[in-house]
Amino acid sequence: CLQVASGVNLLKGHKFSGAHKHLPQIRNTKKTQECFVVIKGKVGVELFDIDNKQIGKFILESGDCYIYLGGGHSFEVLEDNTFFYEFKNGPYFGREKDKEFI
Repeated sequence: CLQVASGVNLLKGHKFSGAHKHLPQIRNTKKTQECFVVIKGKVGVELFDIDNKQIGKFILESGDCYIYLGGGHSFEVLEDNTFFYEFKNGPYFGREKDKEFI
């Protein structure tokens, strides 16, 4: 399971649930889920359904985020000096064991 949170237009002094730490949990999943956050620049994204049929194309710009839960996807940097973060559940087992190309 991939969890993503954001804070937008928060006021000074806002606190999130108080000081805490997380307890150990066993978490099992068969899917890789990803989140992309573009910090600077532009990224083109293409999405595919579980049958490898293209279902959409869009452009992410600075401040945009997309969460990939299943199916397929691709992305292409559209602007020089683009900077983004990718978050996903792991571990990553390498290209041959982790990816099926469309």
